[in-house]
Parts: sequence; structure tokens; C-alpha cells
Amino acid sequence: MIMIPLPFVFAAISLIVFFREILSNGEGERKHWFLWFLFALAFQEILIGVRFGYGLDWLRQIQPVTAATLPPLAYFSFARPAYKTGILMATVPVALVLLSISVLPDLLDGFLAINNLLFAILLARLGVRGTDALGWLKIDHSRQIFILLWLVCVVLIVSGITDMAISYDFFKTNGSNTSSIAGTASLIGIVIAAAISGLILWRNRHVKNTTPVPANPEDKAVFERLEKLIRKEKLYLDADINLNRIARRMVLPVRDVSRAVNSQAGQNVSQYINMLKVKESCRLLKETDMQVTQIIYAAGFNTKSNFNREFMRVEGMSPSDWRNRAENGK
Repeated sequence: MIMIPLPFVFAAISLIVFFREILSNGEGERKHWFLWFLFALAFQEILIGVRFGYGLDWLRQIQPVTAATLPPLAYFSFARPAYKTGILMATVPVALVLLSISVLPDLLDGFLAINNLLFAILLARLGVRGTDALGWLKIDHSRQIFILLWLVCVVLIVSGITDMAISYDFFKTNGSNTSSIAGTASLIGIVIAAAISGLILWRNRHVKNTTPVPANPEDKAVFERLEKLIRKEKLYLDADINLNRIARRMVLPVRDVSRAVNSQAGQNVSQYINMLKVKESCRLLKETDMQVTQIIYAAGFNTKSNFNREFMRVEGMSPSDWRNRAENGK
């Protein structure tokens, strides 16, 4: 019976997503970084499956090279840097791995661990800035992608710490504890990932908008321009709207638009746009006989779950309850 190693399953999943993304009409702006990440991940999983599943140990010379490219490509999938900048950042780890294989093979695992942790820190810095740091992201997809960012960050951190522990174990005991280290690390990673996902979901449901903070005159002027543009052209009804597109329409840097919205509205751009979508849905609930399922898309939402969540955040009740109260004049 032919054995199919588990890494081959992960490789197949990565390739399915890879081809789905190629055929989709999603965010095309520097989307190639995510495609490269999926391809490199699939290739790495195939190497692992062939090496450990079929005993082709000579592949250990290739595997570290691919492993070095995964952390930067994972980071680029979210940060989406300019092509030349990304190529340079991704080339440095590969060059250091090749140098380590040739000159200092004992330091290879330690370097790979540092590589994982370094790009995990960069991802964490991106995540701390909030969804506005992902200007390319569709407003309606911000929650899911933001959770994914932190999950990838956790994976890189756990992987980096695990590589360090395994490297130390090989140095001290010739790898006698490697299996237990890997198993414990996997369990810890799952627990941390679940905790982060739950925390973000809880925060989105329970944390209310903050009070606007004092801002300089420039922020106020930018926000007034933004409101006029968005309300005049009803950009919030566009299901594909994102911060980058808004900033381009205003011919302003993304950070200026983000800062203006945060200071004047007390919300990030995603929350602000979704608030306008909810207000439009309230108008439709009150003035029309449209079904709620029709209003979801008419108000610029992509999914029912996101519509219900944002409606509850802004209005504090479900769309059906809101319509009933409006009809009863309460």
C-alpha cells in the first residue's frame, strides 16, 4: 500500500488555494506575494513528505533554503512591499542559509529560528497598528485577514522557539528529546492561536468605539474632505472598497487618511466605513420593504455574518429588531 505522508495533504491544500487565488478576481494589488508564499509552502511540504516519508535524506540540503523564504513571504503577504524591496529582503535569508550550509552547518537551525522570530516581530508590529495597516484589504474582509495575520505570527514564533529548542537539544543530547519538543510546541501553538482568535472575536463584539481625540487642523480638514467624497459618491456601498483606494481618490498618503479618521471619528477606517454601511442599511430597513438578505448586499456588505456583527456593534441590536422598533415608532 502506497503511503501518503501528512505533509502531502498540506501541500495539496496549499496548491488548491494557490490555483483558486490565480483564478479569482480578488485584490490583485501585489497579490503575487501571497501566491509565492503558497507555492513555497507547498514545495516545502512536499520536500518534508518525501524526505521523512520515503527516506530521501539528501533533501535536507534543499529544505533549509525553502524554509528561509517562508517567513519573509508570509510577512509580505500582509505588508505587500514594493517588488524590489521584497526581493531584497527575501534574498538575504536565503544567502545566509547557503553560507551557513557551506561554512557553519552547526548554526543553521539557530539561524532559521532567528529568521522566523524576526519576521514574526515584523508581523506583530503590523498587527499592533490595526487593520488600517493593511490598506490593500477590502473593508468587509478586515476581521478575517486580521485574525489570520496574528495566527501566522504565532506560527512563526512557535516555529522559531521550537527550532532553537531542537538545536539546543541536538547540541546537548544528540536530539533525544526532539519528538517531545515538537509535540509540546504544536500543542502550545494551537492553544495560543485559539486564544488569540477568541480574544480578537471578543474584542470586535464588545469593545465600543472610542471618543474622538483632539486633532490638529490638518486632520480635521482631511476628514471633512473624506466625508464629502464618501457621502457624495457613496463609496461605502462598494463591497471592494479599501483604504488604499480611498487615499488614492483623495491624492493623500494612506497614513494621513487613517490618522484623520482615527482622530476625528474615534474609529479606524474599517469601523468608520462599516458604520456608514450600517446607517444605509437602517435607511433601507425603514424606508423600503426589502428583505434583510437583499439589504445586506445593497448596503455594501459581502457576507451575512459581517453584516450582522457590524449592525450589532453600531446599533446594539439585530436588523430585524431594529426594523420592528422603527415600524412601531420607538
